[in-house]
Amino acid sequence: MSFWESAKEGFGLVNRNWQLVIVRVLASLVNLIGFFIIVGIPAAAAIIFLGTEFVTSDPQAFLLGIKGAFSGGYAAIAVLMVGSILVYLTFASFLWMYVLAGASGTLGRGIKEVPSRFRLKDFLRQAKSLFFPFMGLYAIVGIGMMLAFIIVGLATGGAYYIAEVLRDRAGLIAPIIGAGLSLFTFAMGVLVFFFSLAVGAYGTALIIFEHDKPWQAAKGAVRFMQEKPEGFWGYSLFLLAYGVVALLLFLFGYPFKLIPIIGSFIVLPYQLFAYAVKCYISLALIGAVLSFYSKVKGVKAERGISAEAPAQGPAPQDTVPPPEEPPQDTPQTPLS
Repeated sequence: MSFWESAKEGFGLVNRNWQLVIVRVLASLVNLIGFFIIVGIPAAAAIIFLGTEFVTSDPQAFLLGIKGAFSGGYAAIAVLMVGSILVYLTFASFLWMYVLAGASGTLGRGIKEVPSRFRLKDFLRQAKSLFFPFMGLYAIVGIGMMLAFIIVGLATGGAYYIAEVLRDRAGLIAPIIGAGLSLFTFAMGVLVFFFSLAVGAYGTALIIFEHDKPWQAAKGAVRFMQEKPEGFWGYSLFLLAYGVVALLLFLFGYPFKLIPIIGSFIVLPYQLFAYAVKCYISLALIGAVLSFYSKVKGVKAERGISAEAPAQGPAPQDTVPPPEEPPQDTPQTPLS
């Protein structure tokens, strides 16, 4: 089975469990409310005590404001501001992981049980059971990604150093060599990014279907993509298509911001629609990965309880006819 056939099945899984899109949208609204509560209140306190110069979108100016708060006797406000940001990041990460675990478990159950529909009780049970395995898996993937990017960064620095050395000695060839090294390091960075995300995606499949631990799931995902390179390339192309759709949605919605007065009323519904579309595609990507892994590994679908239940009344039982009694000999009367 090719990855694109699995992609079609992934969209079918999401269509049967379309309530997951609503759950993702509601989770984003909860995340937004949490931002205003956790970060907004300390920010308001910082504005009152430190002035509006403290609140800025420039990270460097924000750090200078924090430093000035420490040196100006407002250390408590600065600690509260930094702590609130860390608390919000922790809250957002846990919420994202909880929803991801529930959605992935629900789609995985949709593959293992036929037919399978969304039930909030099952979603919460899947999220509770898969939360910590997913947290461990993505912690491993994140650490591996950081180490890989450090290596790529060192390689990039080495490439620029070689290009500078060759610029004085190789003449006209130096720019070509430098451009080639730069493209190579950029391609390596992109490959590391996509490969890390693919390890996380197929690692979730191993946790759901094979019940592996996080470290075993990460190693199993790497082995699976070595055995089936189509899984990695199909996932990468699907993820790239998701990025293209997200970019198009942004470009289509940007002109609404330029419309005076009415534009602000149009932007909010459009952004909600665009986010729902992105959630739908991202869930289809998860479903495609789970479907592809299940087909390659031969995960057999089982009939759900609802499918096994009869439509009306109890199941008919086979009736065995009673055994026939052997014929008895009747006495014969002599003929007269």
